[in-house]
Amino acid sequence: MKTYWRSALFRAIFGMPLGVTVGLLLILRHDLPLLLSVIPASLYGALVMGATVVYDIETWSLTRSTVCHLLITLAGFCALGLIQRWLVHVPAWMLIVFIAVYFFIWLIQWGICYQRVRCMNNALRRRRSKSV
Repeated sequence: MKTYWRSALFRAIFGMPLGVTVGLLLILRHDLPLLLSVIPASLYGALVMGATVVYDIETWSLTRSTVCHLLITLAGFCALGLIQRWLVHVPAWMLIVFIAVYFFIWLIQWGICYQRVRCMNNALRRRRSKSV
Protein backbone atom coordinates (compact mmCIF):
# COMPACT_ATOMS: atom_id res chain seq x y z
CA MET A 1 0.00 0.00 0.00
CA LYS A 2 2.87 2.35 0.81
CA THR A 3 4.27 1.81 -2.69
CA TYR A 4 0.96 2.89 -4.25
CA TRP A 5 0.96 6.15 -2.28
CA ARG A 6 4.56 6.86 -3.26
CA SER A 7 3.78 6.12 -6.89
CA ALA A 8 0.65 8.29 -6.78
CA LEU A 9 2.66 11.16 -5.31
CA PHE A 10 5.34 10.85 -7.99
CA ARG A 11 2.72 10.81 -10.74
CA ALA A 12 0.91 13.75 -9.18
CA ILE A 13 4.13 15.77 -9.21
CA PHE A 14 4.51 14.88 -12.88
CA GLY A 15 0.88 15.85 -13.56
CA MET A 16 1.09 19.29 -12.00
CA PRO A 17 3.06 20.89 -14.88
CA LEU A 18 0.58 19.39 -17.33
CA GLY A 19 -2.24 21.04 -15.41
CA VAL A 20 -0.32 24.33 -15.27
CA THR A 21 0.04 24.19 -19.04
CA VAL A 22 -3.71 23.79 -19.43
CA GLY A 23 -4.30 26.62 -16.96
CA LEU A 24 -1.96 28.92 -18.91
CA LEU A 25 -3.71 28.06 -22.16
CA LEU A 26 -7.06 28.93 -20.55
CA ILE A 27 -5.66 32.26 -19.36
CA LEU A 28 -4.50 33.13 -22.86
CA ARG A 29 -7.82 32.22 -24.39
CA HIS A 30 -10.28 33.59 -21.83
CA ASP A 31 -8.32 36.33 -20.03
CA LEU A 32 -8.71 34.73 -16.59
CA PRO A 33 -6.86 35.66 -13.36
CA LEU A 34 -3.52 33.87 -13.11
CA LEU A 35 -3.74 32.27 -9.66
CA LEU A 36 -7.41 31.35 -9.97
CA SER A 37 -6.66 29.42 -13.15
CA VAL A 38 -3.20 27.96 -12.78
CA ILE A 39 -3.35 26.62 -9.20
CA PRO A 40 -6.64 24.68 -9.60
CA ALA A 41 -5.52 23.43 -13.01
CA SER A 42 -2.26 22.18 -11.50
CA LEU A 43 -4.21 20.44 -8.72
CA TYR A 44 -6.46 18.83 -11.29
CA GLY A 45 -3.45 17.66 -13.33
CA ALA A 46 -1.93 16.21 -10.17
CA LEU A 47 -5.19 14.48 -9.28
CA VAL A 48 -5.69 12.92 -12.71
CA MET A 49 -2.11 11.69 -12.99
CA GLY A 50 -1.91 10.59 -9.35
CA ALA A 51 -5.11 8.61 -9.72
CA THR A 52 -3.59 6.51 -12.50
CA VAL A 53 -2.09 4.43 -9.70
CA VAL A 54 -5.40 2.54 -9.61
CA TYR A 55 -4.29 0.81 -12.81
CA ASP A 56 -1.34 -0.69 -10.90
CA ILE A 57 -3.55 -2.63 -8.49
CA GLU A 58 -3.16 -6.10 -9.96
CA THR A 59 -6.12 -7.60 -8.11
CA TRP A 60 -8.49 -5.13 -9.83
CA SER A 61 -9.93 -5.69 -13.28
CA LEU A 62 -9.37 -3.14 -16.01
CA THR A 63 -13.03 -2.16 -15.81
CA ARG A 64 -12.88 -1.57 -12.04
CA SER A 65 -9.69 0.48 -12.38
CA THR A 66 -11.15 2.54 -15.22
CA VAL A 67 -14.42 3.26 -13.41
CA CYS A 68 -12.53 4.17 -10.24
CA HIS A 69 -10.22 6.52 -12.15
CA LEU A 70 -13.18 8.04 -13.98
CA LEU A 71 -15.00 8.71 -10.69
CA ILE A 72 -11.91 10.26 -9.09
CA THR A 73 -11.33 12.41 -12.17
CA LEU A 74 -14.97 13.45 -12.39
CA ALA A 75 -15.14 14.26 -8.67
CA GLY A 76 -12.01 16.42 -8.99
CA PHE A 77 -13.42 18.12 -12.07
CA CYS A 78 -16.64 18.95 -10.22
CA ALA A 79 -14.91 20.01 -6.99
CA LEU A 80 -12.47 22.33 -8.73
CA GLY A 81 -15.26 23.62 -10.97
CA LEU A 82 -17.27 24.56 -7.91
CA ILE A 83 -14.25 26.19 -6.25
CA GLN A 84 -13.54 28.23 -9.38
CA ARG A 85 -17.27 28.97 -9.77
CA TRP A 86 -17.41 28.08 -13.45
CA LEU A 87 -19.26 24.79 -13.01
CA VAL A 88 -22.46 26.70 -12.23
CA HIS A 89 -22.47 28.04 -15.79
CA VAL A 90 -21.83 24.68 -17.43
CA PRO A 91 -24.87 22.90 -18.90
CA ALA A 92 -25.73 19.42 -17.62
CA TRP A 93 -24.97 17.80 -20.98
CA MET A 94 -21.29 18.60 -20.38
CA LEU A 95 -21.21 15.55 -18.11
CA ILE A 96 -21.88 13.41 -21.17
CA VAL A 97 -19.16 15.26 -23.09
CA PHE A 98 -16.71 14.74 -20.21
CA ILE A 99 -17.42 11.00 -20.15
CA ALA A 100 -17.20 10.79 -23.95
CA VAL A 101 -13.81 12.53 -24.01
CA TYR A 102 -12.62 10.34 -21.14
CA PHE A 103 -13.73 7.24 -23.05
CA PHE A 104 -12.04 8.48 -26.24
CA ILE A 105 -8.73 9.00 -24.42
CA TRP A 106 -9.12 5.59 -22.77
CA LEU A 107 -9.80 4.00 -26.16
CA ILE A 108 -6.62 5.50 -27.61
CA GLN A 109 -4.61 4.24 -24.63
CA TRP A 110 -6.21 0.81 -24.96
CA GLY A 111 -5.28 0.69 -28.65
CA ILE A 112 -1.67 1.59 -27.88
CA CYS A 113 -1.45 -1.11 -25.20
CA TYR A 114 -3.17 -3.62 -27.49
CA GLN A 115 -0.54 -3.03 -30.16
CA ARG A 116 2.28 -3.42 -27.64
CA VAL A 117 0.88 -6.72 -26.38
CA ARG A 118 0.43 -7.89 -29.95
CA CYS A 119 4.06 -7.06 -30.75
CA MET A 120 5.24 -8.88 -27.62
CA ASN A 121 3.17 -11.94 -28.49
CA ASN A 122 4.54 -11.96 -32.05
CA ALA A 123 8.09 -11.69 -30.70
CA LEU A 124 7.42 -14.62 -28.35
CA ARG A 125 6.03 -16.70 -31.22
CA ARG A 126 9.09 -15.96 -33.35
CA ARG A 127 11.36 -16.80 -30.44
CA ARG A 128 9.58 -20.12 -29.83
CA SER A 129 9.66 -21.07 -33.50
CA LYS A 130 13.43 -20.41 -33.65
CA SER A 131 14.13 -22.54 -30.61
CA VAL A 132 12.18 -25.53 -31.96
